[in-house]
Amino acid sequence: MRYDTPRLVVPAGKAFEIIFENPDVMPHNLVVVEPGARERVGAEAMTLPPEHLDRSGRAWVTESRQIVAATKLLETGQSETLRIRAIRDEGVYEYVCTFPGHWTVMFGQLVVTKDVDAFLKNNPAPVPAATVHNH
Repeated sequence: MRYDTPRLVVPAGKAFEIIFENPDVMPHNLVVVEPGARERVGAEAMTLPPEHLDRSGRAWVTESRQIVAATKLLETGQSETLRIRAIRDEGVYEYVCTFPGHWTVMFGQLVVTKDVDAFLKNNPAPVPAATVHNH
């Protein structure tokens, strides 16, 4: 119950897309939230009844104003392209799976910055151990 990509870095003021694919046997979604809102949004989603759908027909997604964008709940093998409007305010936003119980471990950072290159230079991405090659 982890996203393969633990951090995304995008330029402030430009729209972008996230292509979310679910290869897992469990259903998952991807909900982008305002900085600091992950726990609140995740906990609120757990209070929803299973049959509840939001205005866009999404299960386990509340009407919180702290949600920037969200996919539907995706079953095994499904994918969805999430088109996100330009975020003007720099900061560390997060993305999280709001399926009950997943939000505490299944999340990542969405960094919005005016200078992507400088951010990446100063904050190198953590390299997953599986991709480190020692010769």
